[in-house]
Amino acid sequence: MLRNQYDTDSLTYSPQGRIFQIEYATEAMKQGSTTIGIKSSSCVVLVALMRQADPLSNYQKKIIKISDTVLAAFSGLISDAKILVRFLQKEALNYKLEHQKDILISRLVEKYCLKAQENTQKYGSRPYGVGFIIGGIDATGTRLYECLPSGQFYEYYANSIGGRSQAANTILNRNIESLSQMSLDEIIKFGISALKESQGLGQEVKNEAISIAYINEQKVLKILTENEVNESIGHFGL
Repeated sequence: MLRNQYDTDSLTYSPQGRIFQIEYATEAMKQGSTTIGIKSSSCVVLVALMRQADPLSNYQKKIIKISDTVLAAFSGLISDAKILVRFLQKEALNYKLEHQKDILISRLVEKYCLKAQENTQKYGSRPYGVGFIIGGIDATGTRLYECLPSGQFYEYYANSIGGRSQAANTILNRNIESLSQMSLDEIIKFGISALKESQGLGQEVKNEAISIAYINEQKVLKILTENEVNESIGHFGL
């Protein structure tokens, strides 16, 4: 039997128990550019490699502010990401208006993943071809999650998604024990270094293609501008 007999929708299992459309959506996430998230006991840092659709175009944003305490970075189909970013922002804002406090990041991630999972069990729809790293600080401390097209989510100390993510995760795993005690500047420096190193030998990474964002212990959330990224890279000598 041919594989394409079982990939026309997300409701049909193959004889091996696989749902191919979810696998295709996961592959779309892997085709995106490298995105790295790192948390310590006092801060969360996201570092992402941006791409250009054309040499004459601007770089596409990869890191988005969801609320005053939550950041998200994505890898995969940009059009799908826009829908889910709006959903996350709306849920975070509605919760704050209703309860007069910030939503727990674990609850926000659960809401996101329920929405993503809905598309895997409706005929005529397809899974979102995008994955997210969602991080921030709430009443329970620093949090960092990976959200997959299947609707699954996992909490991490550090993780990478997108292209070259396996190489990036190898670098993160080698340094996982020291990450929790690093300062904000040390994590930003390590994140930039890991992003560049993961691209492989001979692969030049332009400073303007790097996006950096963080939230610190005082719950100050910032997405660095292009000039600030250049200054940081120059300051760290990378």
